[in-house]
Amino acid sequence: MSFMSDVDVEAQANIENLIQSKMPKTSTAKMASKFAETHIEVEGYWIKKGKENVQDDPGYVCTASVKKNLAQLARVVCSGMFPVLLEGETSSGKTAMVLHLAKITGNLVIRLNNHEHTDLQEYIGSYVPDGNGRFVFVEGPLVKAARDGYWIILDELNLAPTDVIEALNRFRLFATQNPVGLYAGRKRLSRALLNRFIVLRFDQLPYEELAQMVVVSCGIAPSAANAMVSVFVDLRAQRSTFGVFSARDGLMTLRDLFKWAHRLSGSDQTDWRQSLAEHGFFLLGARCRNVEDLKTVKRTLEKNLKREIDIKRLFSIDSPYLPDEFRGRSTIGTVVLTDTIRIMLVLVAQCWQFSEPVLIVGETGCGKTTVAQIIAKVSSAVVARGYQLKVA
Repeated sequence: MSFMSDVDVEAQANIENLIQSKMPKTSTAKMASKFAETHIEVEGYWIKKGKENVQDDPGYVCTASVKKNLAQLARVVCSGMFPVLLEGETSSGKTAMVLHLAKITGNLVIRLNNHEHTDLQEYIGSYVPDGNGRFVFVEGPLVKAARDGYWIILDELNLAPTDVIEALNRFRLFATQNPVGLYAGRKRLSRALLNRFIVLRFDQLPYEELAQMVVVSCGIAPSAANAMVSVFVDLRAQRSTFGVFSARDGLMTLRDLFKWAHRLSGSDQTDWRQSLAEHGFFLLGARCRNVEDLKTVKRTLEKNLKREIDIKRLFSIDSPYLPDEFRGRSTIGTVVLTDTIRIMLVLVAQCWQFSEPVLIVGETGCGKTTVAQIIAKVSSAVVARGYQLKVA
């Protein structure tokens, strides 16, 4: 466990083989009789049961590489001594694996997302006024976890300010982060802090396993999943001309892939390739900040899905993706449905239909708030800035 910390996959295999050749084999039968009542066996390692009910997690897909990573994580957790730092690319399954392990062993997890403005009070707690106007101390998640034996996940650890990170030296926890050299804004942790963690590196999932995970998680056909992964591979091989510091994730991330698959599973179109192409364009093309990136996304979708994307039809006055209340209309009350407003209506309406969070980016006065209010009106929802529908 200690020797395999913060090394790549090839080195891990060599170290493990060397250790197994030098150490005597132990009987697992004796361990099972000793720990069966108080522990749960996960990939050959016994983890102490938590206070919560032990649950199955049928939605978690265990491919070969996932099983290998899970075994490494279970090995560290079963010791009960060391904090764990999981390092890997965005959406490589770091946080999901900790949540899965906690669920099947009956442990409660507290999750805290870090950012560049994270304050130590968010971890430890702070004094706040109560109903009587007196200041009382409200414990933070770290204090609660230490007192009650909960598991705590600190996502994006290397985005937090240095003084906050250094204050965590004495806590046992899980932390996740993206590799420093591949993502902008990530700070390199000090060697003193890094040595307190068992560092596990999560490599990119094999593409064939990725397709399998999409099929199981989203309930789509393998042929559709393979086509989506092909688009994902092609777009990751190219660089966004705008997000030059976004590594391979400039045009598409793993989160986009699963969001795209969920849209297909909820679509009622008979031509799944056409549906994939159009929803892929909505998801990936909508956030492109220049024409070249938009052309790249459109060209890649059309090449892999063998379907043509008619942008004019998608955002026309009779677009099938417009809500029925807006179709064929040039105005809504006092609002004129210009091309820009109609494009935003189509994109936001699709996000709303599939229960996805929305961030609308644009210059002042371009209609961002108006679009949110129009969509909410036909959906019988109440819009509050920063509440149900976030508008920037």
